[in-house]
Amino acid sequence: MSNNSVNNQIGLSTDDTVLDHQRSQSGEWDSYNDQTDTFGFFNRAGSPETFIAANIGSICTDTTNGDLYIKQTDTVPTGWVLVNLVGTPSFFQAFLSVTQVGATGGGAVFTPIFDSEVVDTNGDYDNTTGIYTAPIDGRYSFSVNIHTEVGDNNTRDGEIRLVTTSATYLMYRLRPERVIVDPTNDFEIVNTQIVQLSAGDTVRVDVVYDGGGAGTTDIIGNVTLSTTGATSPSIFSGFLINDNVSSSASGKVVQISTGSSTANTSTTSIIPIDGTQPQSGEGASYMSLAFTPMNASNRLFIEFWSYCSVAPGASGTVALFDTVASASALSAVSAVGAGQAAGTVNILFEEVAASTAARTYSIRFGPSVGGIAFGINGGAGGVSSYGASDIAMMRIWEVTP
Repeated sequence: MSNNSVNNQIGLSTDDTVLDHQRSQSGEWDSYNDQTDTFGFFNRAGSPETFIAANIGSICTDTTNGDLYIKQTDTVPTGWVLVNLVGTPSFFQAFLSVTQVGATGGGAVFTPIFDSEVVDTNGDYDNTTGIYTAPIDGRYSFSVNIHTEVGDNNTRDGEIRLVTTSATYLMYRLRPERVIVDPTNDFEIVNTQIVQLSAGDTVRVDVVYDGGGAGTTDIIGNVTLSTTGATSPSIFSGFLINDNVSSSASGKVVQISTGSSTANTSTTSIIPIDGTQPQSGEGASYMSLAFTPMNASNRLFIEFWSYCSVAPGASGTVALFDTVASASALSAVSAVGAGQAAGTVNILFEEVAASTAARTYSIRFGPSVGGIAFGINGGAGGVSSYGASDIAMMRIWEVTP
């Protein structure tokens, strides 16, 4: 151990007394060199980012907030990454409890405040502003379900946007030439976006409609999340995918499996909307994805999204099943409500793996009334709506508990 500053004091001990290591200001306390790499141990009252230049592998403790940082670049003062030591994964879901009448129109930008929280594990979502704040650096997944009711063709030109501190992502764009239903009907638009965020970055949803006229658009809310069809509320949810903690840490994604299908499929086999869980013998099979968990204690997030259409006279249902559970559906959603011709479907289901046994998750779909066609990933007749752009996706995330 060496002392290169007259302001530093090094205390040495040969017994069990505390080693007293002092200096006159914050900064580098120790420097190590193994003749190949050099790194150090630092402290600062606050984040070291942009303040402390250090070699890759160096460690800095924030003595004001109790945070720990690791250096991931060499020599420059940037590249300090916050390590999540709390162990609480960031996950939230909230919905709009009251319909916002005339929320947007004429190009006005509306930010929905999803005020009713279902879950907010880390307190990162503010249900008074509609804004989520990233607790640490990392990749995050956000899902947006916006249920709108439009008044006339003047409000058929719209966009749903995910707005972060550093970027804006287009979640959905609605154009008048794509509308094939009655102008007074409702639309339920669902999409998911994965983004890279820094600690403190904010995320919100913006909705804007502008068809060149004076018409307005309502954003649908409801006091109950579990409603379907024309009364289902708009929803905003998100979670931290991975951070800078080792794979054994809490909330870390350990594997992801993704499947897709371009098949434009139609069926008249029904899945009744009768207050009971859909069964594996109802409707028709669309796609499946095999998965083997790495640890029985890990949590699994299963997501499916697609475009779908139903002929007049029925609603359409999409349901998720697996080979480990019973014949009853794990989750089901009414993808297209009665009176709608087209819409999007998004299922997000979470469960504990419970074992490391291989299993297969599958999607079944069907209309509510027999003899009426329901099409998934395309038109009700099983034809393509957008050619090669018709892609249904299924994804499974395994996350440490």
